[in-house]
Amino acid sequence: MLAACLVLASVPALAQDPGSAPTVPDPEPTVPIPGPTVPPDGGEPSPPTPLPEEPPAPAPSPPPDPVVPDGGIRAPRPPDAPPVPTVMVDPTPHIRTLLAELEVLDRQARVGAERSALAAVEADLAAAEAAAVAAEAGVGDATSSLDSARAQLAELAVASFIYAYGGASADTVGLGLFDRLRGEQLTGSVVDHQLAVVRGERSKLVDAETAHRDHLQRVGDAAATVDAHRARLTAAEDELARAEADLRTARREQVVRIFDRADRAGWQLGILGDSAFTPDELAAWYAERGRGGQAAIPATELAGLYVTEGRLEGVRGDVAFAQAILETGWFRNDDTRRLNNYAGIGHCDSCPSGFAFDSPQQGVRAQIQHLKSYADGGATFANPLVDERLRGPAGCCRTWNELTGVYATNPVYGPLVLGIYERMLEWLVARRTLLPQVPPA
Repeated sequence: MLAACLVLASVPALAQDPGSAPTVPDPEPTVPIPGPTVPPDGGEPSPPTPLPEEPPAPAPSPPPDPVVPDGGIRAPRPPDAPPVPTVMVDPTPHIRTLLAELEVLDRQARVGAERSALAAVEADLAAAEAAAVAAEAGVGDATSSLDSARAQLAELAVASFIYAYGGASADTVGLGLFDRLRGEQLTGSVVDHQLAVVRGERSKLVDAETAHRDHLQRVGDAAATVDAHRARLTAAEDELARAEADLRTARREQVVRIFDRADRAGWQLGILGDSAFTPDELAAWYAERGRGGQAAIPATELAGLYVTEGRLEGVRGDVAFAQAILETGWFRNDDTRRLNNYAGIGHCDSCPSGFAFDSPQQGVRAQIQHLKSYADGGATFANPLVDERLRGPAGCCRTWNELTGVYATNPVYGPLVLGIYERMLEWLVARRTLLPQVPPA
């Protein structure tokens, strides 16, 4: 068992006014609790083995100020700041597992939704088929009615012919001329009426045949819809199977790992990517677990901005929100109150303060754009840069852990950000277990 001295981490130093609120990320321990070790065969995980306690390590000497290509973004650590920890458990393996659990929950919800949708369109197909059968029967009835009307017309035509030309019918014998003429008129009227009946029955047959064709078309359309939904269900089930395989891998590889900035092997959480939270979920998390705030708008509204602005630039806005919590002490520091600056942007040795932004949205956008420039040296942006100085040390840091020692001097800066995000994800897994969130198709 690897022995390590685990200590609570202090906040990266920010240039603040003496009266500003301290940037303390969370009164809860920032050292993630080691998760259970899962056997390679996928069996029941064994309980986590606690790390042995060791005597407190001597306070390390202050780290040197970082050399940042864009001139730096924060001031050096104040002399009276608490000692900066140098050893911390890396939350990354557990975050990987939590994200995999969320993916499985989302894919299960998608499969459930697709099954319900398939059942609905199959019911539509059955109804369309029943209607087509009824329409086909209607065609048969209309055909029979037309045949009957035509037969009656034929009989009347024969009778009319015989009557008109003095046939030997007993009914015509002895009739006078006047009576014969009136009889011919009446017979003609009856024939005309029957002709109208035949025309009406023929029109009904045409309507019945048209309705039958329409119902057959609906059957075809419904069948095609059923096929499409069956294909979607198959795809959703395949995605669920892949997500479950990824979760098994994440659990198998989840081990206690001490953060090492130089270790780039293994899975890491990238700065670029999709937010796991929706705007409403992130706002709900802060409303439940947050510490208030002194921003110009409620922190729950800021949460929504982080997700939407992050989505525009392809940056994990929910992790950026965790970074802002760390940087501002739950949005209560002087930068939050005066500058709409939630990420210590612009702090340097010779700067009286950080950058000021015109609105909370501009402050969030600046942080997102700044992070994107760190992750992608050739980044282009969905919106004009809030400040041209936000290009930073372009392309220096692909992952959140790689920000350590670059974005801030704190030697465990990345794990501090991810430790907050880890607790956020634990909340989200519990929420989506109770309230499934169907992902977009």
